[in-house]
Amino acid sequence: MLLGMLVVLPTGGLAISDLTGTIALDLSQAIAIPEDSAWFAPGMIVLMDGVYEEEEESHGKGLSGSSGVGGTLGGKFQGFFVGQPPCEKRRATLGVSGPDGGQDHTIGGGFGWIDFLDALLKTPLVEVV
Repeated sequence: MLLGMLVVLPTGGLAISDLTGTIALDLSQAIAIPEDSAWFAPGMIVLMDGVYEEEEESHGKGLSGSSGVGGTLGGKFQGFFVGQPPCEKRRATLGVSGPDGGQDHTIGGGFGWIDFLDALLKTPLVEVV
């Protein structure tokens, strides 16, 4: 299962992309979830279930076209189901339980103590020697 942004490749094909890389998609057999009311466009965050298929002619292991984090993976991801991530209330994402507006609450297993943006901005992408 992949979570990422739907993008259009320079070749015109579709791909899914996140901070670790980009992979081409084959959605010829994909089913949208929900089937009767889903639509997708480049730039949307999607949740996709399927199978990764490597290229038959590989010129070595790793990323094709570029090296390192953020490159384009060779092969393609055969998508079977495509949907949008489920919606949830902010309190559920943070892992906060207890009455709304009350003083008694607990912080549980959500992402309440993780500051994704600040950590990302302070993490160097290239080590300086």
